[in-house]
Amino acid sequence: PDWCVSIGLVEDGVAVAGGVYAPARRELFLGAVGVGATLNGRPVRASTRPTLEGGLVLVSRWALRRRGRRAWQARPYRVRPVGPVAYALALIAAGRAEAAWDRATKAEWDVAAGAALVVAAGGHVTTWDGAPLVFNRWPPRIPGLVATGPHLLEAVRRELAPRT
Repeated sequence: PDWCVSIGLVEDGVAVAGGVYAPARRELFLGAVGVGATLNGRPVRASTRPTLEGGLVLVSRWALRRRGRRAWQARPYRVRPVGPVAYALALIAAGRAEAAWDRATKAEWDVAAGAALVVAAGGHVTTWDGAPLVFNRWPPRIPGLVATGPHLLEAVRRELAPRT
């Protein structure tokens, strides 16, 4: 079962701390920008893989169904669907996947905690178009997102360019 509880702290429009708890998996991700991130009390870092080749990319179940599994088979990376965006972002923070992306608009409250975790773990999170995430403004929506480890943001932007 893919579900989680997420709580984020936002200051001046920036997600600065977050917690994501996945009870069915007994995983508690905590982090604060400038402090670091943990999984069940152990420090974690975003993946430092320099390329997507051989890596794991997390996508929404909807995106996988819409594009079909065959569309992803020719890629040099593996694709795995993940339900909650907060959990996908927590997995990026823990280094369990190299990237996550979703073109669909997300509610801020589903993204804030995970975004803080990714940044706390040394990764990057942007909107689908590459802009910084800004929280606590109207409407409370994030227009798609991209999350990566510290070395992959530009490679992922190039990979997604044909789809924009």
